[in-house]
Parts: sequence; structure tokens; C-alpha cells
Amino acid sequence: MGAGGVSQSLPPNIDFAALASLCMGDTGFDVIAAQLDVYCPFEALGAARQEIRHSNFLANLLTATNPHGFGDKGLRAFLDTMLLSIGDDQTRLQLHLGELGQCEIRREWQHIDLICSLPDISPPLVVAVEIKVESGEHGDQLTTYQRVVAEEWPDARKLFFYLTPTGADASQSDWNAVSFADLLIGLEPLLRRGQAVPPAEMLLRAYIDMMRRRYVPNDHLEELARQIWAKHASTLEYLIDQRPDVMREASTIMRETEFDNIRKEVLDATGIEIVLEKSSNTYLQIAVAKWDANPNMLHSTWTVTKRLLLCQIEFYGNRVHARMLMGPGDVSARDQLMKQLMACPGVDLGKKKSLTPKWSRLASKTVIIGKEIDDIRESNDVALLVQKSKKGIVEFLMKHLPSYDRALSLRVRRLLPRIFRQHPSQKAPHPLDRHRPLRPIHRQAARPLRPGQRPRRHCR
Repeated sequence: MGAGGVSQSLPPNIDFAALASLCMGDTGFDVIAAQLDVYCPFEALGAARQEIRHSNFLANLLTATNPHGFGDKGLRAFLDTMLLSIGDDQTRLQLHLGELGQCEIRREWQHIDLICSLPDISPPLVVAVEIKVESGEHGDQLTTYQRVVAEEWPDARKLFFYLTPTGADASQSDWNAVSFADLLIGLEPLLRRGQAVPPAEMLLRAYIDMMRRRYVPNDHLEELARQIWAKHASTLEYLIDQRPDVMREASTIMRETEFDNIRKEVLDATGIEIVLEKSSNTYLQIAVAKWDANPNMLHSTWTVTKRLLLCQIEFYGNRVHARMLMGPGDVSARDQLMKQLMACPGVDLGKKKSLTPKWSRLASKTVIIGKEIDDIRESNDVALLVQKSKKGIVEFLMKHLPSYDRALSLRVRRLLPRIFRQHPSQKAPHPLDRHRPLRPIHRQAARPLRPGQRPRRHCR
């Protein structure tokens, strides 16, 4: 470490003048940083991208009897925003003049994010809102929601709203699109009235600011960002490549710290010794050293050790995935390895029934995926990701290595001549070739025949 704690091992091709100009001399960078680098309680709690957290907060705001100090103003502002989006001025006026004291707010009822039931107006009105933050629809959920609402309130007028960052259309025409920008415009007047208790006002302001930063276009900041990219493209690309990420950190920890623990657990459970192959920030490659004795193993063109078959653990994008992987190499050797695997009972080859020309992905398992990864990223909980990944990797190896080991060990290959009792001049058939009849062959002449004894023939 040098002065000030700056590492002296930075790559020599970095333009430090450009980096200093970006960080210290670009006023546009300072403006963006001042507006975006702010403390937000919702982001601190990992709630920014979780739809259920949004519905929790909005449901609390809309409930007039809660002690936030807004009374029914939050409910009126919310409903007015929804009705304004469909141009229903008659109902807007009706709600503005009417009493909303009997309004019932349901959160996550039948998995619907928000329900506002207003029995006091004529006819009774039910407003259902589905919130999508960074995900989309799944299955026929909107159709299902319409059905359960109709069953619960058969005599009420029913309105359905689809609240998304951009106001995207829903798959069902009965669901009306509303954007976060529209919602924030409707909620902001609550802050100017000064009626709320200070903590509630602070939370609402933080919520509105967070949603604007994340999901509402800001023309001024976008123009500054374009200017900065035009001047500092190479520096920004380097910074992006080096940005901290829980997946990258977890992969590094697994490689440098946890692999020895994985090796010991697998060895204790299966008796099979594993070794670490070449790995990177996005994947780990695991090999079984004793498989090198198999004459078909060391014929690859994709690994330094020439091993054709490895277990690869991938830390990439939105998932952690484990798979047995046979890479490119000598065609004959790859074919023989695959035949050995197919001939051994209990070997999971996934969906592959034959080899592909280069990469054959055999047994596989997704260790962590989707929302679980998103939640871990939000909380920046690298330890949790390492813990879950390690558990899944060990389970995968303990499940598949024993059967692969039985198929690939040299001992099994040496049994083949005895099993098929072949003549030295005849090539032993592979166990899979059962559809091809064997021609009769003589037993090897280990002892001379007795006078008058005829040689026995062995047919399958």
C-alpha cells in the first residue's frame, strides 16, 4: 500500500489523469453524485425492489386511522391518481365530496398487492392495484385476480390498475396502466400541507425521492450523464468492470477460502478427492484427480490440465449453477468417456442422450436463482450467498461424483475384458451395443484340450 492507503498494484494501463479528472474535476459528476448519493431508509432495508414492501408502505399510508397524521388525504390522493389515469372525472368528484370513513384497505389479499373497498358510495366501488417494480406478470395471475375480486364483491363496481415504473400495459385489457411518475405527482402535495407527524413525512419524502431516482426519468441528469460518458468513456468502462458485486465476491471467497472446506466435506462423505482447476470471478472448475488415470480423460483443448470432464460452478447474472461439463477435445476420447458414463447405472447425464460437438452439459442443478439473488444483492449479504452456495455445491458433488467415479475409474475399465471374455484378436464390444449380436468366439486357450474334447462356444 502506498500513501493514503492506495494500492500500488493497479493495472499499468489505467489513465490516472482521466480518472482524476472524472472524480475531482468534472462538475457534472459532482451534480449527479449530490443527487444520487443520498441515504434512503428503504434502500438501507433492502426494500426498494421488493413489491411487497411497496404495498406495505402504501397500504399504511392509505389507512386513514393509522397515526401518520395524513388522515384520509393519502387515500384520496391515491384514488384520485388512479381515476385520473382513466379520465373518470365523475367518480373523482363523487369521492372528493363523499365520506371515505368506511373504506377498507386489504394488502396481499389473495396475493393482490392492494385492494381499496368503498362501500359508502353508490354503487359500491372496489379498486384493485397490482404493483410491478422490476418484474413482470407470471402465468394468468391478472385473470385470477379479476375472478376472485368478482366472487368477493359481486355487486360492486370493479376497477383494476397495473402500477409499473413506465406505465407499461398489462396483458389483460381490463387492467389500466399507471406509472410511478403519475403516482408520485399525486402524492407530493401531501408533503406541502404539513399535517403529518415528522417521522411519517420524512418517510414519505424518502419514498418519493427514491422512486424518482430509480424509476422516473430526469432529463437534466440524463444529459449530464451523456456528457460525462462522451468525455470519460474508457475510464467509466474500467470502473464498471471493477465494480463490487456480491456474486464476484462470493466466487472469490469460495475459491480462496471455502474450497478446502468443500473438499473435506466431499472427501468425508464419498471418499473422493477433488481439486480446484482454473477458475475466475464468475466460475469455479472442480476436477477429480484420480480420473486422470482413465486413458480417455486427458485429451481436451479447453483446460490447462487437458481434462475433458469437470464440474463447473457458475456465479453469473441472476443465478448460481452447478453442472458436470464435458468440453471440446479429441473426438474419440470424448466418445469413449460418454459411453462409459452411459453404461454405468445411476449416472445422471441430464437431458443429453448423445454428445454435442463441443460443449456437453450433463448433470446440472441451479443452486440459487432469481428473487433470492435479488434479495441478497439488495442486502449486500455476501456471507449468506457463500453459505447457500456452499451448501448447494456440496449437495451436488455428493450426489453425482460417486456414480461418475464408478463409471470412470480405471478399475471398471479393466473388468471389461473379463466380462466379455473376448479373444485377444477380437475387440471387446461396448455394453451399449446390445442391439448388435455377438458372433461366437472361443475361450482363450488357457489349458490344452483333452483328447476328444471339443472347444466350447460362448454365445450371448
